[in-house]
Amino acid sequence: MKDNISSTTPHNFPCFGTSNYVKLRGLNFHYLSWGDINKPLIIMLHGFMDHSHTFDLLAFNLMNDYQIIAWDARGFGRTEWIHPSGYYHFFDYLYDLELFIDYLNAENVTIIGHSMGGIIATLYAGTFPEKVNNLVNIEGWFINESSFNDAPTRAKRWIEEVKNIKDSKSIKDLEDASLRLRRVDNLMSIDVSEHLAYEGTKKEFDNLYWRYDNLHRTRAPQQTYIKQIESFWKNITCPVLFLKGEKSNFDLSGSQQLSNSFNNMKYVEVKESGHNLHLHQPIQVSKIIDTFLSSNEN
Repeated sequence: MKDNISSTTPHNFPCFGTSNYVKLRGLNFHYLSWGDINKPLIIMLHGFMDHSHTFDLLAFNLMNDYQIIAWDARGFGRTEWIHPSGYYHFFDYLYDLELFIDYLNAENVTIIGHSMGGIIATLYAGTFPEKVNNLVNIEGWFINESSFNDAPTRAKRWIEEVKNIKDSKSIKDLEDASLRLRRVDNLMSIDVSEHLAYEGTKKEFDNLYWRYDNLHRTRAPQQTYIKQIESFWKNITCPVLFLKGEKSNFDLSGSQQLSNSFNNMKYVEVKESGHNLHLHQPIQVSKIIDTFLSSNEN
């Protein structure tokens, strides 16, 4: 199902993506699409607490040469929230992505994922290596190793957090939402923060709220362990591009060493950028990605 409209904010931020919906596992999933359907397909997966419009600038710079599709993961953006009796277990994203790719009838795809989306993309490429031609991971890294002895504490903490989950607090206005985004990311421009605030909020009964489900703020009961993740990494057969922001405050300690787990990986640090490097340096990042993809063409 398509809305067939170009999405623009009141200040005419360049998006040019078409808004679409598809039902997967009982939820209405929203996604944006750009470019020619006859061009090579790129699927983009956003980060935690983000949404598909975080890829507007990157897609704008790549859409002439590729067909681009960016989803809103379950409970984010314009995609539906889960039933109150459910939870956002991480491997649900992986299952959703498999069904989404089936729906697109896509083969030999390129996946670009940022942060949480990079983790999802990497797990998917390790689960279905035959379906992924290229993987671009933008600061999406499992690096927090926990002890098995922590499992009871994690389970208890998860139950307590879910039991005590609060409804989302309203936001004063779009200016306030934009300011909050820049407080978290001081490298984000005002134009970008205003755009993401507009696309990432919704009006309900004259109040403004973030679009994401507040249940995402609770911490999962099951830790994912490094050795477990390494088994996915080692199963990836496609070329991998890992992008890091020069000024990122995201803990990527050991990422270069752990890259030895991949069969074919390129590591690039992007100057004058932080964790959201595709928002800070979209032209530079798009050129790096295009060069990487072009070099892998048969």
